[in-house]
This record gives sequence, structure tokens and C-alpha cells, in this order.
Amino acid sequence: MKSWRGVILTCGGLLFAVMGAIGAEAPEGSKGGKITTITGEIVDTRCYIGDDQDQKGPKHQACAVKCAKGGATLAILQDKTNNLYLIMPKEDGENPNTPFMEMVAERVMVNGKVFEVGGMRAIIPQVVKKAK
Repeated sequence: MKSWRGVILTCGGLLFAVMGAIGAEAPEGSKGGKITTITGEIVDTRCYIGDDQDQKGPKHQACAVKCAKGGATLAILQDKTNNLYLIMPKEDGENPNTPFMEMVAERVMVNGKVFEVGGMRAIIPQVVKKAK
């Protein structure tokens, strides 16, 4: 009979291997991410996903800015698919919201490295432009 420690170490090792295989490493330059361009609206996750669900657009801009300044993660709500991509910082310790504060509730075109892990999508932006 295996000890619990052996089982935990085995499961942990398998989880680490699977995460590496599906591109769980997010830092720029890591393997697994795919350079992609996403067009969509900058939303705050607090009001888009949370209690008030589906809050977006110009009428929600002031609230979204307040939530983002308070620490809510900004994300890109992709046109047509409604896929949500969390915005990740380029460097450890950076606030990923800062470069996007002037674009909250607006449509943008973002080119960057995209990752998907456990059903969650994220992007490390490289180029950001307001969409037409």
C-alpha cells in the first residue's frame, strides 16, 4: 500500500507535467502561448462576471473604472465569440490594468500571447490599438 505522501507527490508531479504540456507558463517568452490578435471591449470582471453580471458598454464605463482602480481585473470581451480574456502583466509585479485604464468600456484590438488553462483564457498584450 502506498503512503499518502507518495500518492500526493505522484499526483503533484502529474499535475505539473500536464500544466506544462498545455502551456500553463504565462511569462513572456515561455512555451505554449500563441500570438493572437483579439478585438473586443475592455470590461471589468467584477461587474461582467460577478453579482451584477453582463455590465458593459459606455453606460457602465464610470463603474468599470472604479472597479478596476479598486483592484478588479480588466479583461477583453471578444467580439462575436463573447470569450473573455484576462489581461496579464508583461512583467511580474506590474499592474495589468494600468495601460488599459483610458480604454475601459471601449473596443480595442490587442495582439499578444494567449494562454488557456482550465477553461480560462488570458493574454499578455504586446500591441494595443483602439478598434474602429
